[in-house]
Amino acid sequence: MTAQVDYLVLFFTTTSGASGDLLGSDEKEIVQLVWQLVDLKNQKLGKLNEVFINPELSDRTAESEPAEEASLARPSATNLDNALRQFHLRLTNEVNSSGTGTSLCLCTDGPLHLRQVIHPEAAGKNLVLPECFFSFFDLRKEFRKHFPSSDGKGLDVQLMADSLGVSVEPDMDPSALPAQQLHSMALPEQQLHSMALPEQQLHSMALPEQQLHSMAMVVLALLSEPLCHKFCNPERVNDKFETGTCSKMERVCDNTVIRARGLPWQSSDQDIARFFRGLNMARGGAALCLNAQGGPDSPDQTSPDQFQGGKRGGFSLGLVTNTSS
Repeated sequence: MTAQVDYLVLFFTTTSGASGDLLGSDEKEIVQLVWQLVDLKNQKLGKLNEVFINPELSDRTAESEPAEEASLARPSATNLDNALRQFHLRLTNEVNSSGTGTSLCLCTDGPLHLRQVIHPEAAGKNLVLPECFFSFFDLRKEFRKHFPSSDGKGLDVQLMADSLGVSVEPDMDPSALPAQQLHSMALPEQQLHSMALPEQQLHSMALPEQQLHSMAMVVLALLSEPLCHKFCNPERVNDKFETGTCSKMERVCDNTVIRARGLPWQSSDQDIARFFRGLNMARGGAALCLNAQGGPDSPDQTSPDQFQGGKRGGFSLGLVTNTSS
């Protein structure tokens, strides 16, 4: 995709666990999807959309949850499968009603929302994701095309807005809101209680709607003069792992190798690729070290594409790992 798309879909996820740079590291389930359409040609914002998700209603846990607990769930909340269907239907209807184009692409604040949250959970629940979830723009990377000296690791929407000279002040300060009101605005109360977060942390937690608003202001600033940014060539998320044999002559970047220990004896390269779903693993990038009897002989190695930050299942991703014996 070399030409600029017609629409950006600003996309944000909230889980029942960690947030920020640790989003997805604890493999907690998604509890909220929030998105907003941006008409790139006319530089206009669409309406803000959100869907609440009850982890108790997911396919994996619905049968094991007591009936009385299920009855306490928020009426408007649904499971992840239905939430993704709602997302796709609402998005399609909004694009069709706009009438200024049909091509669109997701845009997130960093790669975690898709690579560490959406894809792993969908794979774990055997859900088929809409095609739009397999390509996206990382707003931080798009920003660094104009400000290459920016620190990628510590970059967030507030720093991007400050550099661009735009205001992203929210209409309401979440730290000034009482806990009860903050609960009702951000997530269903039952879900917030299940997070087991202290009240002080709840006060400081940025509302997803405010985060999306900040992203929208940064995008509009990038589109405007003098930058006149073009959103072209989005990142791809591979939907399949390509098996094969890596040649000794092929060069592997040192900071894309993960050494794994303690895998089940019967694990295959496809099992490893499924565990790291969302990360683009190189062809033949899961190396199973076996002995003469076909059993595990030494730690397994995986070679995903370069990935900045993040953790999954105890593995630190995107960090240099010594793989020499």
